[in-house]
Amino acid sequence: MPAESAEAPVSELRASARRVGALVRHDFLQLRRDPGPVISRLLMPMVLLVVFEPLYRATARVGPGGSAIVEAAPRVLVMFSMFAISTVGAALLTERTWRTWSWLRTTPASTGELLIGKIVPLLGVLLLQQALVLGMARLAFGLEFSGGALVLAVASLSWALCILACGTLVATFARSNNQLSSITDVSGLLLSSLGGAVVPVALMPDWLRAISPISPAHWGVRAFQGALLGQPGQALGAAAVLAGLAVVIGSVAGWRINRRWGRPELL
Repeated sequence: MPAESAEAPVSELRASARRVGALVRHDFLQLRRDPGPVISRLLMPMVLLVVFEPLYRATARVGPGGSAIVEAAPRVLVMFSMFAISTVGAALLTERTWRTWSWLRTTPASTGELLIGKIVPLLGVLLLQQALVLGMARLAFGLEFSGGALVLAVASLSWALCILACGTLVATFARSNNQLSSITDVSGLLLSSLGGAVVPVALMPDWLRAISPISPAHWGVRAFQGALLGQPGQALGAAAVLAGLAVVIGSVAGWRINRRWGRPELL
């Protein structure tokens, strides 16, 4: 009997892993069938990195050991990650507009497993976007990863998780793709600007600098710049804030999905 009791959690864990794996494969297939939005999110940051680098060279204030590219790469990366919220939201909203979310809820998969299955492919896209932008900045402009690979990985992962949580939450409020596009376009530009992803915080008016930390983009820029400049305290502190935001925002999104989002009368 004790042996059977010990095997039960292991069997359930394996079953959960199989369900999540099936969902991940399904969503990867969906991304492959309609790769346009993903390709644009991957290519446009690299194009704008080339365009914006001279601007940040003129306005860079990074201190000793820094360079203009340390200003340009994180800001371009953070700005386009904010716009990627629409891609995350669309992946979930599709299930709602197609009225398939309620069907998925009737399967043995839990809400957490369903969300993990949707999020893992998008997490891969966000991390690939970061790798491409930072890789191009290194090859084309000589960007140095002074903080080390581990600190940079922590900053990258925490920022990606925060974006995923924001996209999930937005999807629970939008009722159509048009609404989703409007919300993400306006909020993405506003939060990117407020967080210093468009104009350096040091160049902002005093009242904007004071409220800049309310934007996740503020902490995203700080995390990446700290990792690139060899300031692990700044990078890890900002990453902790991003992780906290991801937990809070993700919890609210999960609550909405469990309590209201899947009900047919709200579709």
